[in-house]
Amino acid sequence: MYVELRKEENSLLRNKIFIPLFVVAVGLIAFYQSLPGHLQENGTAKQRLIIKDRNGLDIRAYTDGETYDWISLSEIQPELVQMIILAEDRNFYSHRGVDVVSSLRSAYQNLKAFRVVSGASTITQQVYRQGFKIDRGFLGKMKTILGAIKLERNYSKNQILETYLNTLPYAYQLVGVKRAGEVFFGRDFHLLSLSDMATLAVLPRSPAGLRTRPDQLLKTRNQLLMNYQKFAQANSSEIDFAMKVPLEFLHDTSGWDNYHYAQRLRENPEFYKHIARFGRIDTTLDLYLQKEAQAILRSHLRHLQKFDVHHGALVVLENHTGDVLAYVGSHDIKEKGGQYDALKLHRQPGSALKPLTYALSLMKGKKLSDVLPDIPSYYKTGLGQFLPRNYDQNYSGPRLMREALANSLNLP
Repeated sequence: MYVELRKEENSLLRNKIFIPLFVVAVGLIAFYQSLPGHLQENGTAKQRLIIKDRNGLDIRAYTDGETYDWISLSEIQPELVQMIILAEDRNFYSHRGVDVVSSLRSAYQNLKAFRVVSGASTITQQVYRQGFKIDRGFLGKMKTILGAIKLERNYSKNQILETYLNTLPYAYQLVGVKRAGEVFFGRDFHLLSLSDMATLAVLPRSPAGLRTRPDQLLKTRNQLLMNYQKFAQANSSEIDFAMKVPLEFLHDTSGWDNYHYAQRLRENPEFYKHIARFGRIDTTLDLYLQKEAQAILRSHLRHLQKFDVHHGALVVLENHTGDVLAYVGSHDIKEKGGQYDALKLHRQPGSALKPLTYALSLMKGKKLSDVLPDIPSYYKTGLGQFLPRNYDQNYSGPRLMREALANSLNLP
């Protein structure tokens, strides 16, 4: 009797353990089966958007984080590929989507520090999370883990790696190593140096943060170069030279100066001159005039800083056609406030029209040395008496025309 009771208790205990485990396993399998297992819109499914100026030159503006140009894995320098794998997922070619050892080590470090100090997402997990816009959190983590395993079953390592390198997010909405390399360093992608490639490899860890902390970026870059020398058995003299190269990000002249114009094109299709096949947009913009206008604006703002003027914008139109020849929405998109397109902001038109009114009077024989009255004046209109006022509600008496214009006085 006792033996039978013990057997019955053991059977019940096994059922209590087995049934929940079975339910969890079935649930995980069903959850796994429901997840997509393809490389979704990581560049190959997106249409390239190439914006050209009036002479057919590439404006190459970069908008909405879309990949500007897809590059095959075979075209990417092996050194850059090795550095990125070393920086992001050194066991990439040996795991099946999830690096168990790295995950356990990361969990231990985070528990020890009582905060998140390290992550263990593999390259495959990052591709899956970016491709399907999966939120962070427990459920998102489970989706990413199972989705990465599914990707590894459906695609080769090289296919996943190629997608990752072309969809890697950088600062300023730049996506992909090719575009980021060209913008940050101002040279052809295939001419990047070892120091450039190492910088490109560590920037995705903190797309905006490392760009604003050059000392930390330099330290991280050099640490990666030392690791690369060790694991890739690279030439020590070349690595030593690369570590001595100072960080230098060139100002982008191949797209970001045209950012606001490109954004306006995307938001307002009526601005398109015409759209050809394969995502090409031909515009009325003159690329050389655009760069010249940007340089002129920056030059003037440097002189105006002492008057507390820090922002500016300008547009150049061809009067007889209405074509937009240059469109500079801000002084510099990389500066504070530069992300806003000042040309889209609504303003009072009065002061903007004053120079045109003065120009008309000069054409009719007036001189800048003529005296104009800044005194109370009444004008009869169809709606009654009109008494204009200056902005400060004061009057200054007789003023030279040039003074009246320079001070934007209303009454003269």
